Amino acid sequence: IMSLKQKRVAVIGAGIAGLSAGHELKKAGLEVTVFEKNNYPGGRMSTDNSSVLPFDLGVDFLINGWYSTLQSYAEELGVPWILSENKSGHRIMRGGIPRYVKLVGPLSIFKFDVLSVPARLSFLKLLIKIRFFSPKLNFFDLSLNPPELDKISATDYLSTRASKEISDYIADPFTSIMQFHRADEIGAGVLFSLLSEMMREGSKFRIAYTPHGMGEIPKALAKNLDVKYSQEITSVENMRNDFDAIILATTSNVTKNLLPDITLGQKAYFEGIKYSSTATVSFKIPANMFADNSHLTYVPFVENKIISGYDNTIQKDRNAVHDGTSVLNVYLHEAALRGIESFNEPDYFNLVKSELPKVCPEAEEAFADIAPYKMYKWENAMPKFTGSHIAATREFLKNEQGKNNIYFAGDYLNAPWAEGAARSGVRAAEAIIKKFSK
Repeated sequence: IMSLKQKRVAVIGAGIAGLSAGHELKKAGLEVTVFEKNNYPGGRMSTDNSSVLPFDLGVDFLINGWYSTLQSYAEELGVPWILSENKSGHRIMRGGIPRYVKLVGPLSIFKFDVLSVPARLSFLKLLIKIRFFSPKLNFFDLSLNPPELDKISATDYLSTRASKEISDYIADPFTSIMQFHRADEIGAGVLFSLLSEMMREGSKFRIAYTPHGMGEIPKALAKNLDVKYSQEITSVENMRNDFDAIILATTSNVTKNLLPDITLGQKAYFEGIKYSSTATVSFKIPANMFADNSHLTYVPFVENKIISGYDNTIQKDRNAVHDGTSVLNVYLHEAALRGIESFNEPDYFNLVKSELPKVCPEAEEAFADIAPYKMYKWENAMPKFTGSHIAATREFLKNEQGKNNIYFAGDYLNAPWAEGAARSGVRAAEAIIKKFSK
């Protein structure tokens, strides 16, 4: 323990991966300094509270039971972890009609009227296979999944071995709203592990939130750390003399530019990583606009080429109301952004509002009362977990993690979503602690 207290670690990036790593290192007794280019913590898990209603810049909700790392941090740091309305539901659009879905086990598939009866039977066979015959799967650490699942995309697997309907109306819309790209750009293992997680923890699946937005846990973590804000690091070469280890907890496109003496292998790995991009376009809506208590609505690409889904935030937080209005976050398909790069904010709002009634019956009725609120463009929203990326990352971590006392953390390291990123940070910290404890 005494040797750990003498070790100094630099963490580059105060997103949830870097903050989780720093938190674990500090608890173990190491001296930690976090460097962040922005003047606030959280990265893609931060909140704009400049107006009366919070606007989450990236991560929009938490999942009770699944997000065990973040939930434990909330409890440890005294951040309220609040469950959403129990009656809130998810739905998928088909033929302009919202179809309600809730996956809590294989037999629940019989209630999925978004699929035809033959497609439901095909989906049931797939779920039984995943639940009873597949090896253990891990959605938040895709490196642990069977490598053979990296060899085929989710779309190809479903279209050839199950049903194209499942690809179009289950896998594709879920990927589009959660990852902002199509299901042909995720490996089959991602889909398998996600469905396995949903069935394993189905009874616990419930949206959770923290007061004042998703930035509360990052802010609480940062408060207990030495964070140097507005510090954009361009290289870690000069930091080696001052720190015993360095964690690069930035998006992969930034990470590759920070590496000293980058090798051809490292360069090839980072240049092969692709991110999806999207825009969150938010509107003020009447607080009672959704009478059915729906929270998240998925819009398949075959139904609409612009809107990938929308989030009725009042179902996440019943207190998020001002003057009878709440917020509706609308997400865009990545493909839609390619044709509207030159749009300014008013153009985005006009386009999205005009499309909304096509995929949201409630918007047609309340059209006159829907008003622009805020928008945020994500250039590097989510890494694309293609089979080739998952395989390459598995090798990268095996060969590069800790080499020359440089460690990596972040969602692109086969660690989806905020929970995966947090766990990635924890794993990096554990590797450092183990090394310096010898």
